[in-house]
Amino acid sequence: MRTRLELAAALLGGFCLAVPWQAYAAELADGTADFVNSNKPLDEYSLAEQLVTAQRMSRTDLETPAATTVITAAQIARNGYRTVYEAIDQQLGAGNSSYGGETGQDFGTQTGGITLRGYKGGALVLVNGVPMNLRNSSSTENIPIGMVDRIEIVKGAGSTLYGGEAVGGVVNVILKKPTAGHTGGSASITGGNAFQKTETTYYDPDVMIDVSREWTKNRPHANAFGPDKVSYTDYWIGKGQKNRLGMSIRLTDELNIHYNYLEGTITRGGQKYVLNGQHLTPTATKYDESYNDYRQTVGISYQGKENGVKAALGYNYRQSDGYDRVKNTALAGNGTYDSLVLDLQKNWQFRDDALVGGYFFKHETGKAAVTGICDKRTNQALYASYTKQLTNRFRMTLGLRGEFIQDDVKDQNVFLPQL
Repeated sequence: MRTRLELAAALLGGFCLAVPWQAYAAELADGTADFVNSNKPLDEYSLAEQLVTAQRMSRTDLETPAATTVITAAQIARNGYRTVYEAIDQQLGAGNSSYGGETGQDFGTQTGGITLRGYKGGALVLVNGVPMNLRNSSSTENIPIGMVDRIEIVKGAGSTLYGGEAVGGVVNVILKKPTAGHTGGSASITGGNAFQKTETTYYDPDVMIDVSREWTKNRPHANAFGPDKVSYTDYWIGKGQKNRLGMSIRLTDELNIHYNYLEGTITRGGQKYVLNGQHLTPTATKYDESYNDYRQTVGISYQGKENGVKAALGYNYRQSDGYDRVKNTALAGNGTYDSLVLDLQKNWQFRDDALVGGYFFKHETGKAAVTGICDKRTNQALYASYTKQLTNRFRMTLGLRGEFIQDDVKDQNVFLPQL
């Protein structure tokens, strides 16, 4: 795992040294520059907004045959969302499967995932179009909220274009873009009874860097506990800290890189009770665990302006170290997990009709620290989607995706149609 991590870092360093730095972030659909300090009004989203996620091509909101929500950077600032997870969780039709922590806190391999339209584990998270899911987990922990330009949430099955992980929908987090002629930075401090955060951002025409640190305080009774509740275990969450680094670079007008890093620590424990008549009686069973989390994500995105070609290459890495302080032993879920992802896409336009075709590759590995067991999974797919303009008001879309999965447990061939 260390070799792959070092290789990813070397690739990132090589790109940065070999290519003159220019500004980077996700392009707006009309190609104009946009940054958090622009003079645009707060309500910058309109029905004419260009969306790229729902059909893998630029369409206006009214032309998109899917329930789509867009969260802009202005809306994030106005509503005071602290994390990407919290911003998504507040939207209609979106939810979470959190384990009681602040804003989607993960506890080792117990991850707080995104739920779209009730499909737990059925949301695919992209950053600038690069898939981020790791072991079917849609955690957004290592995406700095200060780097986000907008979030496109597509609710409804997206399996034909994006695979089985998108059965509930797709979330595409599009990062900000530095603006030519703008150099500077910002700093912010957020404080509260249970949450504190400091964040610093630097930007110039070539690069954007965001560094943040956040702290959470003790939280007793962190779950639905009681004789008439869902749990007879009274969980508490201890102090926690997260350090994040986000970086965006534009290598050329068509080639971009993003890098995200997270290291975090948190404690959690509880007291187990049994129901005795109408009252709960404590047992001898207690829990006290600590978790250390390390994550790195690097993504390279290409978007051809004239040839209709899009490509995304990404590498995700996570190391989870947990310790049971009651039993004085490492947790069984400890381990390292990584994935290498490649997505190649070509768009063709035939007057009012359009065709999208592409190839997808994903290789995942996981190694348990306690047992040393290593598992692997490779997924390759071919997909195509054709949109026919029937009248001025109606379109028809036909699609098909074939997935060819090699797994240590069972190989599978899956075909997913779309109409």
